[in-house]
Amino acid sequence: MIRLKASIVVCSYNQAPFLGRAIESVVEQQGCDREELEVLVIDGGSKDGSVEIIRSFEDRLTYWVSEPDRGQSHAINKGFQRSTGDIQGWLCSDDVLEPRAVRTVLDYFGRNPEARCFYGDAWLIDEQDRLIKPKKEIPFNWFIWR
Repeated sequence: MIRLKASIVVCSYNQAPFLGRAIESVVEQQGCDREELEVLVIDGGSKDGSVEIIRSFEDRLTYWVSEPDRGQSHAINKGFQRSTGDIQGWLCSDDVLEPRAVRTVLDYFGRNPEARCFYGDAWLIDEQDRLIKPKKEIPFNWFIWR
């Protein structure tokens, strides 16, 4: 199996109540070592305490910045431009990853090097991570992904 590296960009703007949990869900990925996972946080210049939260994870982040940007897509692209991973993904600051999500993706692409994208279903959760209901994604369609 091919050994790959994942880059996860966490984008945020004034989401202090959720940001720490989002970052933690990425840096605490089970089954991944530091050579396999880099974490980049792109904050849009928040004024709500987000910078202090980001700084508390600074030693586990590959890169972070807090400066005005042009919104979520711009923040994600800024992160991707700095990333060095073979696989790129993003997480919005009010979301969390399942504990082995990155390991699952790395293993899948390691066994299927011809694959170009990977996505899955999600769970809607409340502020205490309690499951509310599943969110099913649409079936894969080449016309949508082209």
